[in-house]
Amino acid sequence: MRGKRLNGVCFFGGYAEDYPRSSVIKRGVESLGVPVRSCRASGKRKFISRYAVLLFRYLAVRKDFSVLFVPEFRHKDVPLAWMLGALTGKPVVFDPLVSRYETKIQDRQDAGERTFQAWYNRRIDSISLRLPRLVLADTAAHARYFENEFKVRNAAVLPVGFDESVFHSSAAGGGGGRRPDRGGVLFFGSYVPLHGVETIVRAAELLGTKAGIRFKLIGGGQTFANAQTLALECGAAIDFLPRVPQEELPRHIADAQVCLGIFGESEKAARVVPNKVYQCLAMRKPVITADTPAVREAFADGVHLCTVPAGDPRALAGKIRFLLEHPDVAEKIAAEGHRLVHERFTSARIGERFLEFCAAALASGALEEPARGRGDARGR
Repeated sequence: MRGKRLNGVCFFGGYAEDYPRSSVIKRGVESLGVPVRSCRASGKRKFISRYAVLLFRYLAVRKDFSVLFVPEFRHKDVPLAWMLGALTGKPVVFDPLVSRYETKIQDRQDAGERTFQAWYNRRIDSISLRLPRLVLADTAAHARYFENEFKVRNAAVLPVGFDESVFHSSAAGGGGGRRPDRGGVLFFGSYVPLHGVETIVRAAELLGTKAGIRFKLIGGGQTFANAQTLALECGAAIDFLPRVPQEELPRHIADAQVCLGIFGESEKAARVVPNKVYQCLAMRKPVITADTPAVREAFADGVHLCTVPAGDPRALAGKIRFLLEHPDVAEKIAAEGHRLVHERFTSARIGERFLEFCAAALASGALEEPARGRGDARGR
């Protein structure tokens, strides 16, 4: 593997150490014997204070790695990473995961399209996506978005994958594991608009309490209050639970018969495959999520998981009922999804591809048209 030529990777910026995306990459890189250095300052620090701390810590580790890696959401830390990389001969790899402009302005609607905030966030996107030697995208659909919107020409696809030390099928019933609750349907997440939680609530309403189906929704965020109000108004059988630490999620996944992905109708929702899809498949659970270009890159409907049209509660309700009434079919799909993610999306596989991209960037200064199709689990 080309990544073995690297003498180390430095994770740089105000990133959250426990966020699944970067923690999967870190675990994968370390499992392959490549050292990971940390140059981190709290993301809550103000700009000048954070840059000062990062500069000081960078000077202490600058000789111990080959590549500077800026993890997800740290767009504002890319300029400093780029400057330090240029001064010390270290290529910068950035994993934005999202566009700030799309997330804050179009998805969450924190401000209008013609406001200073919109201009400011789009400007940060443009700068942070053009400075690095390499930009990562979680799906080919997301890479195309970066190319079309921000003229990025050096994007490589790295799926989010999962941490197999946390999410493993031995916790999901059988062999001394937990037995799932009959009729249990699980969603967990941060209630951002792209999750489409209203669609889940409406599906619960359509199924009704007499069906013996009980929904458990874990988390909190922007759309939580609206979802809870809607559930109360329509009488949907839903248990709302607060956020739980990641290490507690496997217990809830194990308790469920069916797990849910996302159902938002936005363009952004169509470009992502969320962590929860990989995590639940890793625990051998049947998953239902929206039918999107991003999902089709890696998974086949009815083979690895089940898909329904985005924003369609009636289709979602029908698919949930079908899987609960046909456990043999649900188990077959869950088993195939489980096989696939363990074959292609473990932290070791993600780490291996990450290091290949880093080594190519280090050796050549650019990538020759990254192989987008390698993210396709079906090898199309």
